[in-house]
Amino acid sequence: MLNFMFDKSDGLGLLTFDGELTAEYAEHVVVNLDKVTRIDLICIQLLRLAYEKSKRLKKWLTLICTHPETYEQLKVAVA
Repeated sequence: MLNFMFDKSDGLGLLTFDGELTAEYAEHVVVNLDKVTRIDLICIQLLRLAYEKSKRLKKWLTLICTHPETYEQLKVAVA
């Protein structure tokens, strides 16, 4: 089983995983960006790399994004 914890302080976001984090167990990963109000190019590139890697592994990566400004930033970046 995989557990995780997210801490934020002094401009640093720390995502800590505990357990098995392997492609074998992760058939479909969903990244929820609903509360993200701004995303920069570097973060978009990281998400794109994760997507490309998931395709090579024949896995699914889904981004959920309903915030209008973030959605537009993502849409423009991948067009």
